[in-house]
Amino acid sequence: MKKLILILVASLMAGVAMAGNPKAGAVDSLRFEIIKKAVESRNFIVEADRASFNRGRSVNVSSVTNFISVKDESAVIQISTLPGSGINGVGGITVEGSLSGYEIRTSKRGAMYISFDVMGPAVSANVTISLPKNGERVSVRINGNFNTSEIALNGTIMPTFESKVFQGTTIY
Repeated sequence: MKKLILILVASLMAGVAMAGNPKAGAVDSLRFEIIKKAVESRNFIVEADRASFNRGRSVNVSSVTNFISVKDESAVIQISTLPGSGINGVGGITVEGSLSGYEIRTSKRGAMYISFDVMGPAVSANVTISLPKNGERVSVRINGNFNTSEIALNGTIMPTFESKVFQGTTIY
């Protein structure tokens, strides 16, 4: 009897493990649609947890203080990788500017590519965001227009109302 119960329990567990979570795909696509609407309405934030620089140096960073925010016709880029206070008060730099050339492209496989320029008193940069279909993890490239520097960020994209970022002092 014990063997029969043990075999029954083992086969049930194997069946559950193989079946996975059938609702996961539906949740992923629903989440992706929410993110897609936020991108289309220009009301989203990318919270970065990893930053890479020109010479290949990569560091883990706090998603609370490293982000790109897009709100209507303006954008904020904040990179805080330094210990201590930094220029913006949170260990890095915060720049704000207006958006131009905002473009969303969708690949045949459903991935989204968002690109725009940010122009302001202390920033002139091109930003490109790659978002895989049914995902929320993104890769971001920030290219300075006045020099050859590039910063790559990896993080999570979300509607602005879900974000918990802390914005430092903006450079003007």
